[in-house]
Amino acid sequence: MSKLDMAMKEINKLFGQGSAHRGLEWSYFPRIPFSSPLINFMTFGGVPRGRIIEIFGADGCGKTTTSLDLVGNAQKVFAEDAQARETTPKEVVYVDIENTMDFDWAAKLGVKTDDMYIIQPTSQSAEVVLESVLDIIETGEVGLIVLDSIGALLSEEAYNKELTDKVYAGASKALTRFASKAEMLCAKHNTTLIGINQVRDNVGSMYGGLTTPGGRGWRHACSLRLQCNQGQYLDRNYKEVKKSEANPYGIQIQIALAKSKCFPPTRRQSHYSLSFAKGILKKKDLIELAAGLGIVSMSGCWYEYDGIKAQGMTNFARELTANKAKLQALNEAVMSWREDDEREDDDAEGESFN
Repeated sequence: MSKLDMAMKEINKLFGQGSAHRGLEWSYFPRIPFSSPLINFMTFGGVPRGRIIEIFGADGCGKTTTSLDLVGNAQKVFAEDAQARETTPKEVVYVDIENTMDFDWAAKLGVKTDDMYIIQPTSQSAEVVLESVLDIIETGEVGLIVLDSIGALLSEEAYNKELTDKVYAGASKALTRFASKAEMLCAKHNTTLIGINQVRDNVGSMYGGLTTPGGRGWRHACSLRLQCNQGQYLDRNYKEVKKSEANPYGIQIQIALAKSKCFPPTRRQSHYSLSFAKGILKKKDLIELAAGLGIVSMSGCWYEYDGIKAQGMTNFARELTANKAKLQALNEAVMSWREDDEREDDDAEGESFN
């Protein structure tokens, strides 16, 4: 055994078996999916487990809604994993720093609020809150933690000073140290940490623009950063209406990829549709994605798939709802579509120019 092999053996003893090995085998990241097929397609199946994720944007742009959607789906994923392994399902913890959790809206998005832990700190500094989150991750019993929100954290220094006193760095110092520790702990215990963040005007740049609180250390620790923006309002027929509409039925939430360390950034922008009464419009997004991939045929305002034909998306969605076998087949056809198919098309186009 060479000296290098002995050194690797010691590393495996120190950090755990498999920490050091020769070569890497590609493996699919276990993920927590979104409810919208459009966003699942954009993110190659959802957000990765065991990583730090940031969802940020302006006020009222759908950050919390997007995170709650992941919470509801995480509960289902953890329950399925536990049933397959005959173990106790991992827990979900929601740290509501802003104390603005809407339990009725969470239920509409599929969240089982009775089956999760909700922490609502009322008078604690960022250091205390973040240290508590690290303790929760170290238990190894939690699969998802949501911090709502990073921008609401107040450092201990600022907490103990008057409003007129200057404070430098704010919660960024604590958050940078927290991110360095959380990054390793999340990977060790397969815990996903979602940090909801706000935006601020970038007054330090001559070009203006927006930035997020928390400093660069937090952003570097994130494996995935998604930016939310308000899209167009929708009526009951899923048609776009003006923002001056008095009683819109729903809205589109725009999602942009700001950073990805877990899948190629080839799909940088998408959206999902939201009904204020029912939650995420999964069938609308499924039909829209299937039409974009060519699985559903479109001719004017007519939609057709495997013998089902209807005028308008709402009528087509009703026909699919009535035929569950066709709806399931369409969903499977979309899920089985791979990026390889797109690459083959690109290669074929490239060859035609040679």
